[in-house]
Amino acid sequence: MNRATQTGAAIGKGEFLISADYLGLLISFSAKYGVSPESLFSNSDVSLTDYLSRPLFVRSDTYNGLIDELVGASRDPLLPWKYGKAISELSHGAVGLALQSCATLQQFFDLLPMFFATRAGYAQSVSVRVAKTRCEIVVRSSKPDAPGHIVRFNTIASLMAFAWMSRRLTGTETGFLDEELQISWPDPGLEIPADLLPPGTTVSFEQRENLISLPKTRLHTRIVSSSPSLMDAALRRCEVEMEAPPPNSGVVEKVQWMFRKTEPELPTLEATASRLGVSPATLKRQLNSQGTSFIKIKKQVRFDRVTGYLLLGNLSIDQIAVRTGFSDASNLSKAFRQYFGETPGQFRERHRLLD
Repeated sequence: MNRATQTGAAIGKGEFLISADYLGLLISFSAKYGVSPESLFSNSDVSLTDYLSRPLFVRSDTYNGLIDELVGASRDPLLPWKYGKAISELSHGAVGLALQSCATLQQFFDLLPMFFATRAGYAQSVSVRVAKTRCEIVVRSSKPDAPGHIVRFNTIASLMAFAWMSRRLTGTETGFLDEELQISWPDPGLEIPADLLPPGTTVSFEQRENLISLPKTRLHTRIVSSSPSLMDAALRRCEVEMEAPPPNSGVVEKVQWMFRKTEPELPTLEATASRLGVSPATLKRQLNSQGTSFIKIKKQVRFDRVTGYLLLGNLSIDQIAVRTGFSDASNLSKAFRQYFGETPGQFRERHRLLD
């Protein structure tokens, strides 16, 4: 097997760079559930030695391959729930410091979508919706071509992490509170132990999206470790991390980073080149040398968002068209067929059958 190209701060293969903190957690978590590090890395394109070189990032395909190995070796259907709870206990670097220094849950959820991407390498996105009486934290995959069981694992793990983080930060781990986890996949028919879910949390399946729903009044809950001065320092560090693409990323990754950084808008060639410190002509030449173009990457990112909505929710084609910049469902369907060779409905049904 060919080894993955090592790029200093990042190891492995894949479009997205994920914080190596999660790789460390995955290794220790796997060992806890009977999967040794040697076994976990046995079919990987990186080795345990690569991890011991203390990289800053692991690439998304490699990370997902390790999760696939863990899931296959363990056969425990509760693994994503357990892993999510374990993620909630990580420090999460400067991002975690900023979040735990917030004044209230409102501030926590305001910052979460902005900074979560820096830890998940833009492989997932988070959005927060506040309605009349409820607040919803929605998780969506940014890598729709990943196997369905991997997307499901990562999505459930993230939802569980957010649920437990909000409890720990507010000192309400044992409080019986009105919260609901909504999962888009069918009910697997398993009983989730009480110690895995925050008290009072219910779970419903076959929902339109993957989210946590809680009363709007919870947003006013104070965070016990609130510290304005610490938060200011942590936010300055987070802003530095977000001002530049991940270390050692190539020109294609840098352009993809720009698209995801400015989501939901898609920047122009001129704006992207300016942000990356090169001329539009230079950026065009650099992308051409990699066998691609600005338009191709832009189209890929746009359709990644479309397929993400198709795979992870039950939104209508009209609703997806509005959210992804198409004038209507007909316009979206025509463009989708030209790009994928099938209609959005056919794509959604085919992946449901494969999952």
